[in-house]
Amino acid sequence: MRNLVTVICLACLLAVVSINAEAIEYRFFQGLTDGSDRSDGAEYIVLVEEKKEDPNPTEVYRLQWDQQEWTEEQVVDLSPWGRKNIWLKTLGSPGLARNIGWDWLAIGEPRIMVNDKIHLDLLKLHQEGKTTVTTILDQDKKDKNDVVGKETDGVQFGGTADAGDRSCGGENKPSIFQHPAWNGQVGDTVVRWEIDLTDFSPFAVEAKDKLAVTWGSLKQR
Repeated sequence: MRNLVTVICLACLLAVVSINAEAIEYRFFQGLTDGSDRSDGAEYIVLVEEKKEDPNPTEVYRLQWDQQEWTEEQVVDLSPWGRKNIWLKTLGSPGLARNIGWDWLAIGEPRIMVNDKIHLDLLKLHQEGKTTVTTILDQDKKDKNDVVGKETDGVQFGGTADAGDRSCGGENKPSIFQHPAWNGQVGDTVVRWEIDLTDFSPFAVEAKDKLAVTWGSLKQR
């Protein structure tokens, strides 16, 4: 009887945990705005900080894009940070070569999705001033391609973090125009959001996958 109760209780636990599982994603489109044909590509980097201005953020996305069109929708998995309060740090960067001309980077329809439903409209939050915008100049980094360094408030040296419709390949999307610094200095334009994921539990599937049930016992795979 005890063995049967053990198996039933475990099955119930896994079922409940699975119901609570959440798919948490950052989704957006990346593009170069029409007219930026002289660019060698602008780079977009996404990092997760577990505290603001974390010196050791986790990089979850990086793409240097040199086409005057939108990428397919990009999907970044944030599920490992469920049940946490995080900062989503994004960089508009000139890329590895640090060529700064015509890097008209646009990030279209940025949003946080939970189980395919919009949890946060990041563009709206940006328009409402609920973001932190800073600049990291190459001269303020240990290495020019670092993603951390001394941050200066606001956009600097020609960088931008404007919200509005942008056209890439003739297709308009509501966007953040995140041009890196270029006018006299080279650097990254940073847009950062504080994201509260404490209400979401993404670990159910992971927990279930690591457990196996035998008659009257529980073992880890």
